[in-house]
Amino acid sequence: MTCFNGAAQSDPVRIAAALKASEATGRTVTNLAYSGFQRLTSRRVVLIMDVGAPPINPTPTMGCAGTLSFELSISKQRLVVNCGVPKSGHPKMISAFRGTAAHSTLTIADMNSSQISEVGGFGPRVAEQIETLRREVDKNTLVQAAHNGYLAPFGLIHKRALFLSADGNELRGEDTLIGKTGTNASISFHLHPNVQASLVEARNSVLLKFGESAGWRFRASNANITLDPSLYFDHGVRRQAQQIVLAADHNGPETIIKWRFAQED
Repeated sequence: MTCFNGAAQSDPVRIAAALKASEATGRTVTNLAYSGFQRLTSRRVVLIMDVGAPPINPTPTMGCAGTLSFELSISKQRLVVNCGVPKSGHPKMISAFRGTAAHSTLTIADMNSSQISEVGGFGPRVAEQIETLRREVDKNTLVQAAHNGYLAPFGLIHKRALFLSADGNELRGEDTLIGKTGTNASISFHLHPNVQASLVEARNSVLLKFGESAGWRFRASNANITLDPSLYFDHGVRRQAQQIVLAADHNGPETIIKWRFAQED
């Protein structure tokens, strides 16, 4: 189970039992337009992307400012995740994990894409979905989405495009900022605790190792790459993890940050 809007990783045995009891036999839905999610799959790769607006009237541990974030799994191993939200704790701590930086998406000037209230719910500024396009050609899948959560404070639109290859060996992404200049952005890719990451000496890519799978490599252009600490809540237990962070300045009417996860040969 993915960690969107307060959801947490669940016991796979219980999930399997629920599916068996439901006697569900239909095909898995990929374009979840009404719930605000997109599902990209190719062979052993599964990606879930949040393309909707934050939920209305959430409880304090629910609605999150994670618009356009995604989670990525390779076979049974989760690779890119969101941090999740602790079940209990100080309201400021819970608010921090509901924030944009705790999700695998882009943050501008350390500000949440939707205004979060510590007592639960959101303030008057909430990211709205303004574009979602999906194309599938020869089993390659492209999803493009955008939100306006940063339009009022910064005059900026955030667009994200994800492309998953038909063979499942490559995920390419583009994060684009359009609008007023003179601010900075960071993109977080939170890694599951079972993923081992190392920044290569040239500091232009990150090597990723997990389970018995072949290694993967992350690359990016037009941004500085760092490997920073992160946290992940696994069944309510806090675990140490890592995150890949891209940092870039927006100095033009349009800034495009390109990145790529690919299996090593």
